[in-house]
Amino acid sequence: LSTVLAEMLIGEPLFQGESELNVLLQIRDADLRVLARCERRIPQDIRALVLRGLQRDPKERPTAGAFSEACAEVMRRRGMGHGPDRVARLLSQLNLIDGDAPDVHLPGADVPSLIDSDLMHHRGQELIGPQAVTSPTIYRVQLPDGSVMGPMSYPRLIQLLTTGVIDSRSSKISKADGTYIDPSSLPELTRFVTSPGLQWKLEELAQAEKQGQLRAATLLPVFYDIVSRQQTGVLHLWQRNRRKKIYFVDGRPEFVASTDKSELLGEYLVATGQCLRMEIEMALALLPKHGGRLGDALVGLGILRPVELFRAISDQVRGRLMESFRWRRGEWAFVRGARSHEETFPMGLDPYELIRDAANEAHLEEIESVLDPLRERVLERCDDGPPLQTFRMDRRWVSVLDSVSGDTTLGGILARQSGSGADLEPAYRALYLGLACRLVRTNVSPSQMPFRELFSA
Repeated sequence: LSTVLAEMLIGEPLFQGESELNVLLQIRDADLRVLARCERRIPQDIRALVLRGLQRDPKERPTAGAFSEACAEVMRRRGMGHGPDRVARLLSQLNLIDGDAPDVHLPGADVPSLIDSDLMHHRGQELIGPQAVTSPTIYRVQLPDGSVMGPMSYPRLIQLLTTGVIDSRSSKISKADGTYIDPSSLPELTRFVTSPGLQWKLEELAQAEKQGQLRAATLLPVFYDIVSRQQTGVLHLWQRNRRKKIYFVDGRPEFVASTDKSELLGEYLVATGQCLRMEIEMALALLPKHGGRLGDALVGLGILRPVELFRAISDQVRGRLMESFRWRRGEWAFVRGARSHEETFPMGLDPYELIRDAANEAHLEEIESVLDPLRERVLERCDDGPPLQTFRMDRRWVSVLDSVSGDTTLGGILARQSGSGADLEPAYRALYLGLACRLVRTNVSPSQMPFRELFSA
C-alpha cells in the first residue's frame, strides 16, 4: 500500500534499476533515494505516512487498519468531503456573500482546507503527526501501565473517554502540566466519568438476566422481548473491540451509546450534511463552556436551531438502533434495572415501528436463510400475540399473516404467494416479523428455531 501511494505521489516507479536483481536489492534495502530526490512537493504528514509504511523492519510498519485510518485522517484534515456548495452555505450564514447558499456554485474553485479537529482516528494521528486545533492541548492521560497519552485537547479527551479508549477508573489525568489526578476531580469531566451511560463497565455483564449469541437476523426477537414486556434496563451488544448499549425505560429505547466513532453526533451531522466540519470545529472548541455537550454548543453558536438539534438527535438515535439489527456476529446481554442517568427527551420513536422497520431493512438473503429450515413446518396464529395493527405494517404483510390458518406449511404459504404472481419479498419479511414477534408460530421448540434461541438466565 505504501509503495503504491508513493508511486502515485512521485509519478514514477519507487524502485528502479537496470536489472531485476537491482530492483530486488533496492526493495530489500528499502532504498528510498527516488523518493528523496523527487522534485514534487509532498506534504509532511503524507510523507511521514509513506516513510513509516516503507520501513525496512516489518515490525516498524503500520498495520493495514492503521494505514487506512491515517489516510482517512489526512482526508479529514483537508476537508476533502466538503464541496464548494457547502463552503458557500457557510459563507452565506456568516453574511460574507449574498444570495441563497444552495444556489451558489463555484465551478473550478479550489476547496479550502477546512481543518477537522474531530480527531477520530487515534492510530492515524500517531502515524502522520499532531495537528493544530482550536481547543488548547493541555490534557495528558496516564494509563495503568504508566505510559502517557497526550498532550491532547478537551474534545479529543472526551471522545476517547466516551468511546472506551480510555478507562476513567484506572487512568489518571493531568491538566495544564499539573499532577496526575483522578478524572472525577476535574469538574469538566464529571459527567463523562460518573454517567453510567457514557462508561463501559464490563463487570455490569455479570448481572445480566439474559444473554446469548448474535447471528444474522437474531436481534429482532431479543429486542421484541424487551419491548413487549415493557422492561427497563440496558441491552449490551459487543463483538471484538466494538460495543453498543441500548437503554430501555418501560420497553422504550431511551438512550444509545456506542464505541463506533462514526456514530458520534459530530460525525453524524457532517455525514448527513447538516453541519460543516468547520462548524463542528468551532463548537468543539466551546465544549467546556457547555458541559461537554456538542449539541448545546452548536445551538449556542447559532449553527443549529433547537428544533433542528432535536430532529438530528432523534434521527441519530434511530440510526444507531437500526444499525444494531445489521450485526451478523457477536454477543448480547440484558441487565434489568440499569439506567443511563443521561438527560434525555421523548423522541417519538415507537418501538413496534422500529421493529417493523428493522424487518423491512434486513437483508433478504439473511431472512431466507433463517426461514428455509422451517419451510416444512405448519404455521398457526398466536392467540396471545399483539394485534397486527400494533406494527402499522404494509397491507401486503397483513395479507400474508392473515392467510396463516394452521393447516399450511411455511413453504406452502410462499408457494401460494408465488402462484398468485405476487412478489415473494413482502411474504418473507412478514413471516420473519411474525415468527420473531410471536404473531405466528410453528410446532418447533425455541432451540430449533434459527433466530429465536432460548434465553439463558
